[in-house]
Amino acid sequence: MKCSFAESKIPAYLDGAVSEKERQELRLHLRACRSCTDAWQRTLRVRDAIRSLPRKELPKDLAIRLRVLASRERNKHVGLGRTWWQSLAFRLNGILRPLAVPLAGGIAAAVVLFAALVPTLSHPAATSDIPCVVFTQPTLESMGPIGFTPADAIVDLRIDQTGRIVNYSIVEAAGHVDAIHRSIENSLLFTSFKPARLAPNSCSDCGVPISGTFRMVLRSSHIEVKG
Repeated sequence: MKCSFAESKIPAYLDGAVSEKERQELRLHLRACRSCTDAWQRTLRVRDAIRSLPRKELPKDLAIRLRVLASRERNKHVGLGRTWWQSLAFRLNGILRPLAVPLAGGIAAAVVLFAALVPTLSHPAATSDIPCVVFTQPTLESMGPIGFTPADAIVDLRIDQTGRIVNYSIVEAAGHVDAIHRSIENSLLFTSFKPARLAPNSCSDCGVPISGTFRMVLRSSHIEVKG
């Protein structure tokens, strides 16, 4: 075995990434060749020194910062081909999109209220009953396997008109915040809800789904739900 070939195989030999035949040949060559033995010892010392270095932990917000930077760079490149009108429309879309769900819920509520009041406006009521609207809170439909929090926490969930969780906020918690966030997200992963409904009292089956808030109390041993 030539020394040049033996030296090129030393890193793989140390990592156990050579065949049994090559391992035996390298072992015999290192016993007979002082130069290759010195190279093997140098490589071993460098490897041990690198392994003894302290590990650097990545910042927790590194992924978020990288996404923000990537989004900015993308907007710069995409924005070069836009007109001022397209840029303005893009910015307005980013501002108004978060308001779409609450606005749709408000419009639906206004339509239901108007539909409930039209009969009283067109036909005088014979009684003194005042028409009212029935509002129901979101309700829990199903839950998956539950992972309880390491500490007690009270969470408010924002449920849209389709029954999906669009956001949540921790009202009260005791314990490590990151661990509580992870436990809450795991608990909500397979959880589904029925949306809040708004309907006239004369027709409870005519309800229109709207967004609403649902409160959940997570204990270290069980979960309590409140509308």
